[in-house]
Amino acid sequence: MATYGALAAIVPQVKTRTVLHVAPAGKLVEAKISIAHQSPYPVRVRVGVSSGALLAFAPSNYILYDLEIAAGETYETQTMYYANEQSLVVYSDFESTSFLVHGEVVDNPVASGFLNSVLLTNGKTNTSLYTVPTGEDVELSIFISNQSSQPTRFRIGILEAGQATLPTSNYLNYNTKLFPRTFYQRTDIKATGDDQIIIWAEDANCLSFAVYGKFKYNVVATDFSVNGNFTVVQDSDLQGNVDVGGALEVVGDATLKGTNTTVEGELGVNNGIKGGADLTAPTFSVDAAGAVIGESAAFNAAVAAGTTFGVGGNKFTVDANGNTIVAGTLGVNTGVGADLSLLNNKITNLGRATAPNDAMSKSAVDSSVTALAIALS
Repeated sequence: MATYGALAAIVPQVKTRTVLHVAPAGKLVEAKISIAHQSPYPVRVRVGVSSGALLAFAPSNYILYDLEIAAGETYETQTMYYANEQSLVVYSDFESTSFLVHGEVVDNPVASGFLNSVLLTNGKTNTSLYTVPTGEDVELSIFISNQSSQPTRFRIGILEAGQATLPTSNYLNYNTKLFPRTFYQRTDIKATGDDQIIIWAEDANCLSFAVYGKFKYNVVATDFSVNGNFTVVQDSDLQGNVDVGGALEVVGDATLKGTNTTVEGELGVNNGIKGGADLTAPTFSVDAAGAVIGESAAFNAAVAAGTTFGVGGNKFTVDANGNTIVAGTLGVNTGVGADLSLLNNKITNLGRATAPNDAMSKSAVDSSVTALAIALS
């Protein structure tokens, strides 16, 4: 599958919605669509993006709706985005119309692509088309298509975080006129976390609005070294070597794909470790706050044999056969889940029995037998 240049091309069957191209999973397509009409008669074309297969296509997803192209003419869209198995759908009402999508397929570690669409069913009412996720920056493109037989007008504005109503100063378009079967594209709209794109149409059931976006992120393909502190606020995928001379703080999720992960200082784990742990350091401890502390921290699939752990003031060891020795106090809060074999060893320091199913010590049994013998004599 091509990833740069001409990505897909088709001459669709007449009056049939057809998938032109599908964005690969985990990828973003940045592309333009060129439409060439090769017939001596005019043609009407439609272009839209589906969130999945053709069955997931909604009328509001059109970015071009019954756009007329004369004989021998060519039309090309501005750059649009679709991603992660979203489908580019085309339609023509006359034969010999070719659709060519050309652009680039890139990694998509964030939720870029087709974001939302609305066919406004209420006239003269401000409606939220899209809200930027908190903490994100995005570059948006908005396609407005007049799917009706009458001219109408529209508005687009940005409601910033913390604003209750859209101020008159925040309009991108105000009462822009759109004729039947025509469209308008607004590109390069920069928006940040919690901003809302507000839309308005003069008439109901005429205009569809579709918004596409590319979120900002940085890719570092080589080793990355930071002498000071390094803070990652959003989810991060670190596939190379990261050398941080100061503190490393990751507020979002972090995926480390190296063979070994080495921490020369202290490693704090607040919510536990998923999977097993291979501890190559001679000592390993968990403090009262749940932080993991060790001379190194290479975590693999199983606990290394013979490793000594310290939990609070207690010690226990696990050998290669799974035998566990507890040097301090062992507390069992909810009971033993299977039969317990003591291997001919004693239970010592047994407390006084108070309930019918409590175990009794030898001294308690001897006292009971003596008392019974006296009572019978």
